[in-house]
Amino acid sequence: MVNPRRDFTAAYAEKNGGIHLQLTPGTDTMLNNAIARVIIENGWEDIDFIAERTADSDELAQESGWRRKMFGMTVDDYKNFLLGDDTYSVENAERITGVPANKIRRAAEILARPLSGGTRPKTSMMIEKGNYWSHNYPNTASFSALGLLVGAGGRPGQMISRAGGHQRGMISGAGYPKDKSPDEYKGNKIELNVDRWVVEGNVRFMWLIGSTWAAAMGASQFLRNNINRLVTEPGPTLTRSNSFDGNTLNVERVKDTLKAKVDAMGMVLIQQDIYANAMSEFADLILPAATWGEVDFTRMQAERRLRMYSQIMPPPGEAKPDWWIIAQVAKRMGFEGYDWKEPNDVFEEAADRSVGTVHDYKELVNMARSKGVKAHEFLRDLGTTGIQCPINLENGQLTGTKHLHQDSFKTASGKAVFPRGDWDDVREFQDSESPKGDELWVTNMLTNEH
Repeated sequence: MVNPRRDFTAAYAEKNGGIHLQLTPGTDTMLNNAIARVIIENGWEDIDFIAERTADSDELAQESGWRRKMFGMTVDDYKNFLLGDDTYSVENAERITGVPANKIRRAAEILARPLSGGTRPKTSMMIEKGNYWSHNYPNTASFSALGLLVGAGGRPGQMISRAGGHQRGMISGAGYPKDKSPDEYKGNKIELNVDRWVVEGNVRFMWLIGSTWAAAMGASQFLRNNINRLVTEPGPTLTRSNSFDGNTLNVERVKDTLKAKVDAMGMVLIQQDIYANAMSEFADLILPAATWGEVDFTRMQAERRLRMYSQIMPPPGEAKPDWWIIAQVAKRMGFEGYDWKEPNDVFEEAADRSVGTVHDYKELVNMARSKGVKAHEFLRDLGTTGIQCPINLENGQLTGTKHLHQDSFKTASGKAVFPRGDWDDVREFQDSESPKGDELWVTNMLTNEH
């Protein structure tokens, strides 16, 4: 367990023969690479997996994506990168991470040292926000490369994955329009850094859906202060008293007020959520949303199990489902295709987007329509166990797909590429975000609403 705090999981690991690497926050790249270096120095890497499932130089040359071209490595490149100087020696890693050298060596043994009889340990690895929210790419890349080194791909007992958080087991939205982003890395377009653009005063409109935003970001108080400045200082402030005539909302007056704020280089903030949180005090408009149990909806778990979650009570007050709110806004903007009457309409339409993916449930919708029933009702009849996607039709019966482990890499060759997570790309920012002089920083547990 890697964690700056000795939490429940760290205590559990130590109690059961494992180890807790209590590192200085933000030094994961150094730690990951130091562990990998010990493995390489001892020849403990998974040679068979690497030979069969990772790219050689010719296969690496097939890559077209700029990140793989810039940071991608073969296993030989990776070894030379880690062994080239003393940057990733356990002694240097101890100095920077705060993790004792003997614990770094012990972690390498647990992950990769052959067992008695020469068999390899089955190693699975999981990553979560603490690792990648500080230095996203270098931390994630160094973690992924370490996983490939020990054979953690997509096999039973040898997996590499996220540990939790957003399950993302359902239909995705459109891809990010990077061509429209003003941000870049060494001439290559990357996603917009929304927080920075807000702080610099470049954002006129923000629509938050189910997000605590400032409370969850780095430098949260600094971001919060700037949101407050942009929402409250420029132009007029939208209040209930200047928005209503008695109990009737004066829509034109609201529009004029918000337009005046934008013209004054302020930021209009709309919050759509199921309850008030830290962002509510800044919101110009609040759109109350319904949550689970207040509307029929479907959910697909990380194992691709599709289930029906039935409404058990009406939404309170003016709360509406997210799909309904978004549809109303879209129609008023002149977009077509948002004439849904109920959540089943959204579910059936989304089935077309699932075809050919691991989330494919089109056959369930087809079966329901052939029987003259709604797909939601058909799914409800399958009970609380639901059905595992992708769904197939065999001999007139719907069959789910067992959750199979498989090595699947979205590269040109179909083989994994070792990504370079370099401490040199971390060092400057890490130094700027570390305690200075006699400052004392306390790393506290992140709980969203506290």
